[in-house]
Amino acid sequence: MKFVKTPILLLAVSVLFSSCASVFSRSAYPIQIDSTPQQKNFKIFNLEGKEVRSGVTPTVVTLRSSSSYMKREEYT
Repeated sequence: MKFVKTPILLLAVSVLFSSCASVFSRSAYPIQIDSTPQQKNFKIFNLEGKEVRSGVTPTVVTLRSSSSYMKREEYT
């Protein structure tokens, strides 16, 4: 009976802790914006089409990784 409990316990622990990285990851990331030639205007839009950042290259912008609770954000 002891041999049956060990694999079940290991499986349960691995399932419990397998998705922790997404819950504990950072909420915003710095992104380097550059171009050739430099000093070009840029605009960044989120998934809804709303402008979230604009500026002149080169620069670093910080973008959120999620649009709402447990929903990732995408940018163009």
